[in-house]
Amino acid sequence: MHHPCYPVNPPLHRPPRPALSAFTLIELLTVIAIIGILAGIIIPVVGKARSSADNAQCISSLRQWGIATQLYLNDHRDSLPGPCWAQTMRTKARREDSHLQGYLFPYLNFKGGDPTDRLPDSYICRSWLRNAVDPDAAPIFALGARQQDGTGLTPSPWGNAATPATQPWKYSRLTSDANPSTTRAILELDRQNVGGNTAYQDNSPQKPVHGNHRNALFFDWHVGRQTLDQ
Repeated sequence: MHHPCYPVNPPLHRPPRPALSAFTLIELLTVIAIIGILAGIIIPVVGKARSSADNAQCISSLRQWGIATQLYLNDHRDSLPGPCWAQTMRTKARREDSHLQGYLFPYLNFKGGDPTDRLPDSYICRSWLRNAVDPDAAPIFALGARQQDGTGLTPSPWGNAATPATQPWKYSRLTSDANPSTTRAILELDRQNVGGNTAYQDNSPQKPVHGNHRNALFFDWHVGRQTLDQ
């Protein structure tokens, strides 16, 4: 008896694996060079954007001091807050400390008045906070430029806490004896302009935190740039 023949299935063969190709040394060096070029482009751009953002925040914080001072003027018959010390520390939040925020805390939206209180970071340049060695042991800014008067003295418009009889000015006196738009109310501080106090120097930012300028609030409450020699 003849049995039918069935076709035999051909053996199954897996397709050959593609050969793995490795980077050549030249290709690796090319990739590394491209990454280096991109990093050289991106890092300065990111740094510049961060510096611009820090500067904008600093300007905004100084404007808030101007607004708070104007509100104080409205409530105190045209008198500036004071008498104040010439430099302001973030840890001095009581009126009896004679630092500016001790007079302005009702208008700066923080509690104040307690020895443990401190000025909120939103009222301080964040670049200054980042660069200060100890933000609690260095003055944040200086108050005003002293003004020459008819007696040859140079009182500050904020008064002088060292001699309480030297009271702060009326704003009307400021407008008659000086130009508010060019008279500096508040100036940023760093090691280069903080003065002779060694502890202040040691704990302040080593150099101006915005590079080639410092920000300042003027008595018309605009914020402007000051060159490093101003």
